[in-house]
Amino acid sequence: MEVGRIGFQCEERRGFHLNIDLCPVRIVDAEGNDLPPGQVGEVVISNLYNRGMVLLNYRIGDYGAMSLRPCPCGRSLPVLEQLEGRSSSTLRLADGREILDHVLTHAYKDVLKEALAFQIVHSRPGDFRWRVVAALDADRNALQRGILDAARRVLGEGNVLAVEFVDRIEPGQGGKLERIVRSSQLKG
Repeated sequence: MEVGRIGFQCEERRGFHLNIDLCPVRIVDAEGNDLPPGQVGEVVISNLYNRGMVLLNYRIGDYGAMSLRPCPCGRSLPVLEQLEGRSSSTLRLADGREILDHVLTHAYKDVLKEALAFQIVHSRPGDFRWRVVAALDADRNALQRGILDAARRVLGEGNVLAVEFVDRIEPGQGGKLERIVRSSQLKG
C-alpha cells in the first residue's frame, strides 16, 4: 500500500521478482543490519516512486528472504524467494495463554471507526491499555465500551483492561505507528 507494486510473482513460481528501480528492498535483522541472501529477516523498502512522500528504509511488517540463486526464468531482477508472513506480537493473558496481536486488533476494528489512531500498551501478562486518539465528534463513552466489550470477548475474564484517550501517539522507531508496545517502549 505504501509504494504500489514492490514486485511480481515469476511464472516459474520460485518467488517474487522485485521492482528495485522503483522500490529497493532490503532484508534486515532486528537491529537493522542487512542479512545475506537465504536468511529470513524483516522486509525494508525505500519508495522512490512517490514524489509526494518518499519513504526510506520503511519496515513494512513482513518477513522474507532473498534468493541465493538467479531465477531460472532468466530475468536479472532480484528474487524475494521466501515470504514468511507478517510480524506479530505475542500477547500474554492473565491465565497464561498467549495470542497474536492480530486476533485482538481484528476483534474491534469496526469499533474504531471513530478513532484517528490507537495503540495497545501491554505492560505485563493480562494487563492491556488502549491509547486512543478519538475523532472530535466521537462518542468517547461508546468507543470505550465497544473496545472493552470486544477485548473481553477475545481475551476472556481476569485481564485488566483500560482505555486512555490521548491527543497524539508518537510513531515508533522508523516512523511507523506501532500497534502494540510494551510500557518500557513509551517515550516520556
